[in-house]
Amino acid sequence: MEWTEILITFLTLVFTVVIAPAVAFYFKSKAKSELAHTFISDVERAASDAVNIIGQTFVNDLKKKNADGKLTDDEKSEALFSAVSLAESMLSKATKEYMAKNGLEIGQFLESLIESQIGSMKRYG
Repeated sequence: MEWTEILITFLTLVFTVVIAPAVAFYFKSKAKSELAHTFISDVERAASDAVNIIGQTFVNDLKKKNADGKLTDDEKSEALFSAVSLAESMLSKATKEYMAKNGLEIGQFLESLIESQIGSMKRYG
C-alpha cells in the first residue's frame, strides 16, 4: 500500500466517524431552531393580534363608560384574561403541541407576553 492510499483510507475513516455525524448534528440543530422560531413567531403574532383586538373593542368600550376614562383593576384583569384566551384560540394545533411537548405552559407564556406588549404600548404610545 502506498502512502496516498493510506492517507485516503484515513481521511475516509475520519470523515465517516467525525465529520459526517457533526454535519448531521448541525443540520438537525438548525432544523430544530428554525422550527422553534416558527412556533415562537406564531405565539408572538397571536399575542399581538389579541392585544389589538381586545384593545379596540373591550378596553375602548369600558374606558368610554367610565367617568375618568380609566379601567378598574377588575376590568384590567378581565381584559388580560380575554386577551390570553383569544390569543390561545389563535394558536395553531402544532404550536400548542410543541409548547406542551417542551414543557411550556401556554397560558402563563401568553400572559407574560401580553403584559409586556401592553407595557410597551403604554410607554411608547
